[in-house]
Amino acid sequence: MALAVTLPTNIKEIRNTHKAKVPCFDFEKFKRNGFKEFQVSEECGVVIFEGVYTLHPAIRKSLDLWIAVLKIQNDFDPVLSPESSPFVLKSTKQVSYQDILKVLDASKVCSSVQNFTDVYLRLPGIPSNGQLTEVQWHVTISSLLFIQPIREGNFIIQPKVDFDISASTVAGLLKLGYQAVAYIEASAVIYQDGKVIIFLQSYTHFPFLERNLLEYACSMISG
Repeated sequence: MALAVTLPTNIKEIRNTHKAKVPCFDFEKFKRNGFKEFQVSEECGVVIFEGVYTLHPAIRKSLDLWIAVLKIQNDFDPVLSPESSPFVLKSTKQVSYQDILKVLDASKVCSSVQNFTDVYLRLPGIPSNGQLTEVQWHVTISSLLFIQPIREGNFIIQPKVDFDISASTVAGLLKLGYQAVAYIEASAVIYQDGKVIIFLQSYTHFPFLERNLLEYACSMISG
């Protein structure tokens, strides 16, 4: 049976507590090796699908809840990290190169350029005024950033909470119902002398309202 036919049939039978033949896979040989009979009891109130099944368009619309579990390693320590986090202070005026040289050690100053794209995602079921998750693209690797700044007067204390994930994982999140609300093309010129870091950032913001109009606007601006 074709995969697109088997999946909806299995789900319908399982939801109605009928016997269903679920495909089995040989992960060493990377192929299906048969079926096993499966039946959910009438007392069972929850059926869980995991893995690539959940991303298949034929069954995604039948699921009541999508949960993404990402195995992530990071060096954030909720106790010690805030103490060693950098303090961020945003300038209230346009900063010139001459202004930068006044505060940095001229003998140690160095500069670099960083280009990236910020994509803001809204979780499934979150209202339009709810918390957004920011995904930042650096070439083919993404950093998933949870934006929860700590403020102390005019200063922003910025704990390091970023996780490197692949672009395919981000695509999976979109398949699970995460919405791309907007994206921002950004370029930053960075000056530093080992003690102070100054970012001069410029942004181009594209909100996700009408896809066709957005593509047209991006093509006109990008040439």
